[in-house]
Amino acid sequence: MALNEMRRSQPDAVVLQHLAPGYILLETPHSFDQLTCPWQHRLPIYLHHLFPVHATVPLTAAAADLPRLKQVAEQIDPFDGLAQVRIIPEAEMPYSLADIQQAISGKPPIYSTEPPTGRLLSILVTRTEAYLGVSQAAHNLSPWAGAQMPFAEPVSNRAGYKLLEALATFSIRLRRGDQALDLGAAPGAWTTLLRRRGLRVTAVAPTALYSWLMLDPDVTYHPLRAEEFLARCQTTFDLIVNDM
Repeated sequence: MALNEMRRSQPDAVVLQHLAPGYILLETPHSFDQLTCPWQHRLPIYLHHLFPVHATVPLTAAAADLPRLKQVAEQIDPFDGLAQVRIIPEAEMPYSLADIQQAISGKPPIYSTEPPTGRLLSILVTRTEAYLGVSQAAHNLSPWAGAQMPFAEPVSNRAGYKLLEALATFSIRLRRGDQALDLGAAPGAWTTLLRRRGLRVTAVAPTALYSWLMLDPDVTYHPLRAEEFLARCQTTFDLIVNDM
């Protein structure tokens, strides 16, 4: 679907390689600014993030990769000190995103929901290579690597990032003690985040929740489908969330 969106605007874009599920290496005769221009005022739906490739670095999955990445980063276009790193899940490298950012910039990563600006260094790490490129944050479709806001708060699964991003994007403030209904709650990432913020949660899902939620007295679990629960529900809730 993302490729279809790309080809509607750039029919001459060529797929060079599928690096991993959801990660595609493209070639186009246009400059990066020309490539992203159609989406500056209306973002695509399925295409989340783009960056140009100015250099590739062979990787050995060892600590020696880090100084090599720093050396190459210093040789390509200047950037404003911020390196954004994404490691594809299948890579299983012995170093982390934070290790790479520390090696490149000499300082630990900053976790902020304020979108970065200026010229960014983007790095995508696969099992065998790293792809590096510098571009304006505003031209990458999303200013965050892989279109995912960086959060220091731990989540129990990736679905939790969706709720964190919604709370930040729409400036939603939650009130301790409020009653929340979580539809399609299992296994419970959203319920966990709501409980951390002091809400009492009614969790509805036909499959079980995390064990810590099943033991939480402020979580009421209904092992039902949403339509079955709603047909008999007489409760008024302050907040309803739905990740079905």
